[in-house]
Amino acid sequence: MSAMRYHTSSCLDYIYIDAPYPAEGLPDEGIQLFYPNEDYYEWYLRREREDRSIDYHGIEKSTDMVIDYLWSHGPFDGIVGFSQGASLASRLAYLQQNKLLGFESGDLFRFVILIGGQEAMDIPKEVTQ
Repeated sequence: MSAMRYHTSSCLDYIYIDAPYPAEGLPDEGIQLFYPNEDYYEWYLRREREDRSIDYHGIEKSTDMVIDYLWSHGPFDGIVGFSQGASLASRLAYLQQNKLLGFESGDLFRFVILIGGQEAMDIPKEVTQ
């Protein structure tokens, strides 16, 4: 983000939101190198079930939290997501595009930048019905 901020700081404001869950483990060494002795957070807790499917525990709470923030402080030009944040940002883009779960009455951002994202998480059944 520092390169983006350097080139755009005169025309853009950057707002950072911490994920709600304390990290269960340490991040990759490269992140620890730049942010030693920091508190680390996660947007969701990824659990593999016995049938090998994945449970994204807490993703609904994180989604609601960010949507509430967007409504309270937005609209925004865009969202940038890194790692789990990229997965969450892609989920938000899907929900906004389909006018679901808090996006029924309008758009809150115009673009999404995804960096180092993981596979997209499950969309809850209530969204697809």
